[in-house]
Formats: sequence, structure tokens, C-alpha cells
Amino acid sequence: MAFSINFKLIGIEIELHWSFLLLLLLIFLSAGIDAVLSISILFTFVVLHELSHSYVAMRNGVEVRKITLFPIGGMAMIDDVSIPPEVEFRMAIAGPLFNFVVVAAALLVSLFINVEPVKSLLSLVIEANLVLGLFNLLPAIPLDGGRVWRSLRERKVGHLRATIDAVKLSRFIIAMLLLASAIIAFVYDAFGFLIWNSIIAAVIYIGSGSELNVAVIKSSAKGLSVRDAANFSVVLLEPHLTLKDAFSVMQLNKLTALVVSSNPLRILNYRQLSTIEKGRWGKIRVVDVAQPSPACAIDEPLLDAWKKMRSAELSLLPVVSNGAIVGTIEEMDIEKLIVLNRLLRWE
Repeated sequence: MAFSINFKLIGIEIELHWSFLLLLLLIFLSAGIDAVLSISILFTFVVLHELSHSYVAMRNGVEVRKITLFPIGGMAMIDDVSIPPEVEFRMAIAGPLFNFVVVAAALLVSLFINVEPVKSLLSLVIEANLVLGLFNLLPAIPLDGGRVWRSLRERKVGHLRATIDAVKLSRFIIAMLLLASAIIAFVYDAFGFLIWNSIIAAVIYIGSGSELNVAVIKSSAKGLSVRDAANFSVVLLEPHLTLKDAFSVMQLNKLTALVVSSNPLRILNYRQLSTIEKGRWGKIRVVDVAQPSPACAIDEPLLDAWKKMRSAELSLLPVVSNGAIVGTIEEMDIEKLIVLNRLLRWE
């Protein structure tokens, strides 16, 4: 696992990605400690911007897993895939609003304080928050402006159509961004500016594509329940068995993951086995390695089961009915059913 630094603010995990830490090191080696301090101030407000989104999300019952800081900005990992448009609007607008409030506060303070280094610090704070607020209001999903636009559009045409329209608008914004950057680069010999904006454009392009994929899944999963995708031939592992025993069961049944009948329920998969030296498998109990797992009710909406999988980072979950394990559901089976349901609706 790559090195990163993790800590918590208001109950939310903050991860400083290794690429961000590398950026700070490169800036220090090339430009010195003053440049590192300036970048650190900028990214402090990036974190606070993302915390604004996360705070509003949690106030509206939306789960926030963590915030990760990359060299190009921050990203709040939100697991909920069925957010009402009015909630998405509030979540999206919270970030830029925070930045503009900071700008107003810094301007007010600057009217009364005109001494160094406070004056320079206030100027940096104002500039950083103006850039963050205005850039994020670009109507290009997954930026805040794109989410605001989609949430307003969704009230008229539904989530999928609104996302398709938002992606089209995002592609237009990307084209304009690249064109303007290319003109500036050639006129002012600023090719670093072009490279940086090209990276941002690529991130927006990939992010908008991911948003469209999620919207298609959300639309295609309507009316489907766990029952439709579940496998009712369940193989259970007793928690006291050894990893060697569990591997034999996996081989016999040609399975890569198994449910452990412990309390709480757990999942043992091949990835967990691969992290342990094979010679020790006969000495380690299944319950000591298997990961705690949420369960799915048999009539639970399929989208909710998919959300649980993403949150738990598991590809298989147990299915229960009346307190008993009756089957399992796999991520691959969910995806297959959604694809088939999507094709059926096209007919």
C-alpha cells in the first residue's frame, strides 16, 4: 500500500494521498519552504471546502467515507448513489459559498489591518478562495457548478436525462478550457499552464463519465430487488475453521469468497488469503481474518445492496430472510442484471 497520512476532522477521515505529499516535496526542493507554505494554505482551504460539502451531506443523512487530497484538489468520497436533487443542490453549493464567505471575511479584516505579514497572508487567503470558489462553479460535472446545474435540471427531466445533459455541457466546457489554455500558452509562452489545464480537463472528462455510469445504473436498477440477483445455493464457513480448511472449501465449490456464519456475519475472500503466508493457513482461524459484512434483506432494493458493497469494499454480501442466511449476492451479478434490465427497457 502506498504511503499516505490520515487524520480526522469533525468525524471525517482526511487522507493526504502520496501524490500530494510528493508534490509538496518537489515544491520544497525546487522553490523552498515559502512556496510549500503557500501551497499548504491553499490546500487547507481545499480541505475546508470539501468539509463544507461533507457537513451538509451528513446533516442530510448522506454517508461520507473520507476526503482525499490529491495534487489537483480534494475529493469527498460519498457512498450514497440516490441523493435527492434538493439535497445535491445544498451539498454542491456549500463549498463555493464557504469560499466566498472566507473572501468577505478576509476583505473585512484587511480594512482594519494593514501591516506585514498579515496583509500578505490575507491577500493569499482572498486569492486562494476566489480561485477555488469561481473554478468550482464551472457548470462541468463533477465540479460543484455541474452538480448544481444537474440538480436544477433533474427536477424537470429526471436524474438520468439531467446527467446526460450535464455530461454534454461538461464536454463543451472542457473543449473551451483547452482552447483558451492553448491560445494563452502560445501567446504568452505559458505551456505549463496548458499542461496543468489539460490534466484538469482529463479529470473532469473521466469524472463526468463516472457520473453518467452511476446514473445509468441508478435508472436501470429501478424496480429490481436483491431477490432478482441473489444466489440461493449458499456455502457457509464455520468461524472456528482454519484458513486451510476454508481454501479447500473454496476449491471444491469454485468460489473466491465465502460467508462466515459468525456474529456479526463476515466475508472471507481470496485477497485476504493471499496476504498471509500459506504455511500459516493451518494455524489461523477464519474468524480472525474474515471481514465483518453488512447483510442484505431479500426484498431490499438492488441499488441499496450495491451501495452497501461499495461502502464495505466487498464484492459479495450475505442475503438474509427472517433472521436466517438464505443466499448471497455478488457485485458481478448485480451488474449483469442491471445491463440486461437496461437492454430490456431499450426494446
